[in-house]
Amino acid sequence: MAAESCRLAMASRLLLATLALLFVAAAAQNNEIMLPAWPSCSTTDNYTDGSQYKKNLDQLLSRMPTAAGYNGWFYNGTAGTGADEVFGLIMCYADRNATQCLDCLSRAPAGITTVCPGSRNVSAAYDACVLRFSGTDFLSVASRNAAFYVTWFSTVDQARLEDARSSLMNQLARTAAGSPPLFLANESAPLAGSSDSVYGLAQCTRDLTASECSWCLTTYIGLLPGNFPNNTGGAIKGYSCYVSRGAILDAADARFKGELEAREMETVMVVGLWCAHPDRSLRPSIRQDVSVLRSEMPLPNLQARMPVATYEPPPDAFYYTSTTVTSVNSSTTQSSMTITTVLPK
Repeated sequence: MAAESCRLAMASRLLLATLALLFVAAAAQNNEIMLPAWPSCSTTDNYTDGSQYKKNLDQLLSRMPTAAGYNGWFYNGTAGTGADEVFGLIMCYADRNATQCLDCLSRAPAGITTVCPGSRNVSAAYDACVLRFSGTDFLSVASRNAAFYVTWFSTVDQARLEDARSSLMNQLARTAAGSPPLFLANESAPLAGSSDSVYGLAQCTRDLTASECSWCLTTYIGLLPGNFPNNTGGAIKGYSCYVSRGAILDAADARFKGELEAREMETVMVVGLWCAHPDRSLRPSIRQDVSVLRSEMPLPNLQARMPVATYEPPPDAFYYTSTTVTSVNSSTTQSSMTITTVLPK
């Protein structure tokens, strides 16, 4: 029985890994361009088709989707040398799911040269990911620019919101900046005079130093009160960091029409995270789920940092074929497969 369970577990892991790779391959064939929000595209010293810089850029962009998929939804690297060297990175925002992330990883690099034709220096932020490349080494230095803002239109008393928001977000900035290599933190805090709570998320691109991450996050957090004075939620997505905060009840389906309390919403969220725990042995039984949802058992004490879920077959057990397509030729390589997924708290 144990051997059969082991074989089933391995089969499910291989299936998940295979589906992830097929998703990347299929999305890369999608001709629809993914448009970023107000990208920054340089207009001077542009490259030309057929130039060495363009060849290096194409090589780097084609490498990004698979490399980021192997590396917990983040990749930074270079292609070429000398004056034609290209530096680039791509990363998924932590509050987007795997499907959204894979779609962005695949389609953003494939379409960015159409969005910014000839540009040597590009910064582009999408709903699920951020993409940057340049002929100058920008890695480890935070961009000073915010890409776009996202607003929740429900409102609450500004003074109570600011009390909860300020301490929560500043703490998250310190935690994220002090938590390499992910540079990621999320948490919630009670909203005074209400049954609701405020949650927040802070994330930096993983090429940054701790000090650059801290600078980027604190700069964006300082912009929250002016841009979202009494909105229950708001987010600033940048090219080097991302901050988001909102009320827990904003996550509830609108059809509940305010019938849920914050504690009930928190319980549902925690049970969901518990059921999706990367370590199978730490997932609850159905009986435990129901008991927690009925308040017959206390909420589980989940780790502040979930472990990385790794799906890896034994040596020689499984191989996949990846194809890199250029305008004229295609080449096929064979290698063993490892899919690594970082699950936010």
